[in-house]
Amino acid sequence: MVWFLVITSVVCLALCYTLVPELLCHIWHIGTFYHGNRDERSIALTFDDGPDPRYTPHVLDLLKQKQAKATFFVVGENAIRYPELIDEIEKEGHELASHAYRHKHAWLRWPWETIRDVQNVNEWFNKLANSHREDGRRFYRPPWGAFNPFTRMACRMYEVTPVLWEVRAMDWKAGTSPSAIVSQVTTHAQPGTVVLCHDAGGDDGAPLHTIAALPNLIDELRRLGFQLCTVSELHEAYEAKRRMPSPFAPYPLWRRVLIRVWKIVEFFFDKAYRVLSVNALLRVGPARWEHGDKILAHPSVAVHDGCKALDIHFQSETLMSINPDDAKSLVKGLRLLKSSFKDVARLLQYHPDFCDVEVVMAHTLMSKGIELLGFQVEELPRSLSTRALQIYMRFLMGLYHKDGFQRLGHGHKDMSMKLVWMTRDELIRRYGEGV
Repeated sequence: MVWFLVITSVVCLALCYTLVPELLCHIWHIGTFYHGNRDERSIALTFDDGPDPRYTPHVLDLLKQKQAKATFFVVGENAIRYPELIDEIEKEGHELASHAYRHKHAWLRWPWETIRDVQNVNEWFNKLANSHREDGRRFYRPPWGAFNPFTRMACRMYEVTPVLWEVRAMDWKAGTSPSAIVSQVTTHAQPGTVVLCHDAGGDDGAPLHTIAALPNLIDELRRLGFQLCTVSELHEAYEAKRRMPSPFAPYPLWRRVLIRVWKIVEFFFDKAYRVLSVNALLRVGPARWEHGDKILAHPSVAVHDGCKALDIHFQSETLMSINPDDAKSLVKGLRLLKSSFKDVARLLQYHPDFCDVEVVMAHTLMSKGIELLGFQVEELPRSLSTRALQIYMRFLMGLYHKDGFQRLGHGHKDMSMKLVWMTRDELIRRYGEGV
């Protein structure tokens, strides 16, 4: 019995020291920064485990050729061993941040060792000859992104922000080809994404694949409309938006709570159905066209039943700020839509998952004026699924609209579900590059 209690206690302590903080901080990202705002197409490339004289100079040369900035999460003992590479990173205008003094897993660190490692960030940065910039000293990425209970506590004590990632390039594996690295990042990149790459570490020679992939990766991200920035730039914009007054502040408490819960539901929905944020107004996800063949003016099939489609989801918070009953608000909303579809056109042209999409579509209660942007607007046939979709859309409108569920009693005739769609070729012709 005594041994059973001892073993149970040890197992519970081990779980509390390892898996629990890992779940809270790494999986659920509580108290960590891993992406910025979703309304700006900015993205941060980060490089871990360096500096390494075999690879880091090549990464810096390529970034310089492409006029791109990045954040280097450096290992302290490597940085002190190669101070000339640290000088070069700063000289090129990149950002330095801490990846611990020694690349040791958090689960294998004693509590005091964890606290000391975070505390030492400024100390070993100050040992570097020309390191006078403060931005990166605010950021700490634990090795392997792993946490124990004292990692987050130490970061709070010393006002350091733990930074993880939203997309991994998977470039620490020797078998990962340069094309696979490019595809991995561009497929999953969203506005505000922090990308994990490596300029050292991993399998022997693995960073050579990162170096080979980097020029094409930067080109593809820019084709998709992303601007490359540092982690501090993403973080500052994120914090600035977070400090702004919430548009839901005047809402009753029960609605504010329900909106928070619904955002969690949307998060898991987006993960399950591979829905990506595009900008402040739109999210998109892969779908199938199930509305029959569509024939336009010329006697040929424009859209084939069962073809690949891009399903547009409107960002509820932004959409509800547009009042279709007010002419100025409606014009402003249509202009925002028009600008947003330029990003959609880039996805159709350059995103690996959307290059064979034939049609772009959306199911919506708010379709007023959208035909002016080139979309076809149709009534959805009466069916159980249409009814369920309408109830869902009306719920969202009542939840987010400033008038609450009372809004559903106004303009009742306009509250029927519409299918809006445009062919891929037409959308690219109207909103693609060069237009």
